[in-house]
Amino acid sequence: MAILSALLVTACQFPVHIESRIKRAREEIASQKTNLKDAQEDLELAEQALQHSRDEPDRDGADEDGQADLKQANDRIDSAWEKIEHRRFLFRGHKPIYGLFYTGDTLDHRAHGDDRQTREALFNISFKVRVFNSLPLYFGYTQKSFLQMYDKERSRRFREHNFNPEVFLETGLSAQSVQYALQLGVEHESNGRGIEFDENGQSINYSRSWNRIYAHPRMRFSNGLLIALKIWNRLDESAKPTSQNPAGDDNPDIEKFLGSGELRLYWRLRPAYALLTMFRKGSRDRHGTVQLDFLIPSPFGRKVFFQVQYFNGFGESLIDYNHRVRKIGIGFAMGNPVTGMMPGR
Repeated sequence: MAILSALLVTACQFPVHIESRIKRAREEIASQKTNLKDAQEDLELAEQALQHSRDEPDRDGADEDGQADLKQANDRIDSAWEKIEHRRFLFRGHKPIYGLFYTGDTLDHRAHGDDRQTREALFNISFKVRVFNSLPLYFGYTQKSFLQMYDKERSRRFREHNFNPEVFLETGLSAQSVQYALQLGVEHESNGRGIEFDENGQSINYSRSWNRIYAHPRMRFSNGLLIALKIWNRLDESAKPTSQNPAGDDNPDIEKFLGSGELRLYWRLRPAYALLTMFRKGSRDRHGTVQLDFLIPSPFGRKVFFQVQYFNGFGESLIDYNHRVRKIGIGFAMGNPVTGMMPGR
């Protein structure tokens, strides 16, 4: 009886699930602002099939006909999504996109052999694109760049770029008040540098890189809260024969500072305000990291925000992965940082 009751509950909820899928597909079509007439027609047919499954419940064979109508509605929604995905070969937001035109930190860089200025600008861009229509496989790319914008004597140079390509599978599921998502992927992160020479002719290895496999479950609630946990395992690299040899592991102790996972929370404080937090713990004591981002609406449109960022910990840039950085910055954020965290369907 318990199994039968569960099946009846599921059957009752299934039409509601179909209605939810139709609504999300229509929202996606509207957000693209393109003529997806063929996908809209599929959704209209899905609505008709859904309505037909609810009509005349007492007629002979109603259960079988109703199930067939629901299956047809689901198939039509799948067809609509395929057309939506095919049309957009979509570059979508992935991780937060922002530019901080002023940041300042308290790290004594000269003590670490670096004469950079403590004031600089920071840019973070990120996108993802679906590789196949028939498979939820995505390619993602994120790049974080540090510009010494206030260093006039050295031509306002870029001092560091962190490149982060990844490939992942992503799937999602919606309930009445919670949306679930899961990513499983592999990613590479590096700064593209190598052996460099200082003003005294001494060679220094500035190369930093690591590869990881990860699981990234997320939950988004109807009240605007999103909880995202990312757990990773570093892929082993061979040890360096010598410190100046380009082959081998450039940063064998990186997990001592960046750990094996991080937790992110996103709060929509008011309809146009948001607070983003990130917590990470290295494998050593006192190697914790916290980042806070506060987004404030701007007069430049609903997808542009003023941003205040506070960072305290390790890994703000790869070159500083083993140095504690305390930094605050102000600038702009683009788009909704939560949107890219959840799958479209």
